[in-house]
Amino acid sequence: VYVSRLEPMKGQSKLIDLLSKQSELSKITHTIFVGGGSQYHSLKNIVEYRNLSKSITFTGEISRNEVLKYISFSDILIHLSTHPKETFGIAILEGMLMKKPVIVLNHGGMVEVVQNKKNGFIVNINELESKLSTLVNDKSLRIKMGKEGRNLIDTKFNNLNMAKETVKGQKELCVG
Repeated sequence: VYVSRLEPMKGQSKLIDLLSKQSELSKITHTIFVGGGSQYHSLKNIVEYRNLSKSITFTGEISRNEVLKYISFSDILIHLSTHPKETFGIAILEGMLMKKPVIVLNHGGMVEVVQNKKNGFIVNINELESKLSTLVNDKSLRIKMGKEGRNLIDTKFNNLNMAKETVKGQKELCVG
């Protein structure tokens, strides 16, 4: 499981809470918190206090290439931002680029890129455990969703389409 940057309102504590309550998930998964950020030491202390150090790793600040390496050998990307105005985030696109299913909270711009039950799951926090368990226990579903995510990147978020959307938006601003 891959989780991105350790900033306030990124929701990592929600996953730590789940793993500390759901010992079976913490036994069969290994979570990697990638990056630094203002919550790095606080979250690391919580993980140690809850005896989850064997199932959760913190990378600290790493290069962009290293981030992509961690995503490439992960099975699932989780982005649990609790900020109501969160954009969809580059980490989600990077996960899809690397053919990983994604789990995001049901708000903000994240729901614009994740197609629920197709390339990942859009969840309310009370659904996180069941959807994570579903992906952990179903490799074929992870592969299928990962391929769907990559297909979305290739068709919608390629350079040509992104340029067209930018030009379209600029035209709308000029006309409006």
